[in-house]
Amino acid sequence: MNAKRSIIAELKRRKVLVPRAITLVLLIGFPIAVVMAWIYDVTPRGSNATQTQWLRWRLRRRSRLAPPPWTRVRPPRRPASRKSIAVLPFTDLSPQRDQEYFSDGIAEEILDALVKLKDLKVAGRTSSFSFRKR
Repeated sequence: MNAKRSIIAELKRRKVLVPRAITLVLLIGFPIAVVMAWIYDVTPRGSNATQTQWLRWRLRRRSRLAPPPWTRVRPPRRPASRKSIAVLPFTDLSPQRDQEYFSDGIAEEILDALVKLKDLKVAGRTSSFSFRKR
């Protein structure tokens, strides 16, 4: 017993005990903090228990109604219900190359006319005109 006291006293004297104790507390506390953060959400209204996929699986597993964890239920794919289009800018083919504003105006007018159609999704001008130099 006296030998243990002298070891602890020697560690205290060398100031080794405090850093090791802090390291030990952090090593033990970190996994606990990770699990608690996974289970609980801290919000301005307080902490709430979250429904994680693992907890749901465990609850279903107890009732024996759950599929194995390696199978994933995917929602059915919906068919694309909306048609979409992008109006690309016209190229200025004039001999002096000074009619670019005119070709941009034509593309703008087409874009504005297509936007008015309810069943058609039209890509924005900025997105379409980014392909001008390509």
